[in-house]
Amino acid sequence: MDPTSRATYEALPDALDANSPVGVTAFPDGSVDRRCRVRVGADTAIDDRATFGGRIEAGASKAFRLEPGEGEPGGQAVNMAVQAHALSDDVTLYGHLDHPTLSDFPFDAVSMGDPARVSVCEFEEGDVVLTEESRDLTGWTLDDLRDVADLDAAFGADVVCCGNWVSVPGMDDALRAAADHLVADVFVLDPGDVTGSSEGALLDLLDALASLASGWTRTVLCANRAETDALAAAVGAREVDLGEGLAAVRERADLAGVVCHDVAAATAATPDEVVHVANLDTDETVRETGGGDRFTAGFAHGLAVGWDWRSALALGNACASYYVERGETIRRGEVRPYLREYL
Repeated sequence: MDPTSRATYEALPDALDANSPVGVTAFPDGSVDRRCRVRVGADTAIDDRATFGGRIEAGASKAFRLEPGEGEPGGQAVNMAVQAHALSDDVTLYGHLDHPTLSDFPFDAVSMGDPARVSVCEFEEGDVVLTEESRDLTGWTLDDLRDVADLDAAFGADVVCCGNWVSVPGMDDALRAAADHLVADVFVLDPGDVTGSSEGALLDLLDALASLASGWTRTVLCANRAETDALAAAVGAREVDLGEGLAAVRERADLAGVVCHDVAAATAATPDEVVHVANLDTDETVRETGGGDRFTAGFAHGLAVGWDWRSALALGNACASYYVERGETIRRGEVRPYLREYL
């Protein structure tokens, strides 16, 4: 780890102890996630993507069975809310939560309809996520949030976390309409897996985000490396280094920052600089899906309490790494002992 990143992590626990919780609104999705093993035939488990893809491509198997575990709360807004609460923030979740699995959160949670059903197929090389979308979510508009919340209050929290643009066709219009109500300090969007989206759809997203730039809210887009590369390509920044690509996306949407959370490091492009913070060198990967959402919640907390971008990125990295390594959400009091293991 480089000396600057190490120094940032070393200062993090004291900074976290010194700050107060912030108010967080998270919206609009929700899902019931089941982690699955893929099987074929009577008793053959498929443990790697290559075998799974090869059987499909060759037509060797026409039927696959998913062996699911117990249902767990999921969805980007849900994951961000869970992490924010674990950092002691005052959270209100507006999601699609009409299911017993999503009925018992330790914070305020309001449902706008049925959740998606998600099968997380766990392979050695990483997860493959299969989603049965909720019609309530794919048909969601800002009016659905207006029906259950005071928009000025919801968008007046210190932090507003928005997720899963890819599943909500009406999100661009919702973002434009939200501009009339948004007075949060930080608005952060994690759009989901945009890699299969058309260039036109990605440009529409960035234009919608630009509509939020007229106020005092710092609007930030967070995504993983494949997703930020897709966004950079959409604005014409192909075959450039990461920082240049993030800067091009930021400029197109007039954002306060664009953040890429990757395995090796988190990187942010702001109007003034490109900032990198090396990730923690975790020994084991227990969970993948959901780590990026926890990064976003941790990062947004740091930005909202007044930290610099580097410190906010470091907290995001810690939240994501803990989840990926242990399959649990890190709590505020666990940050210091966790970082001590790596520093």
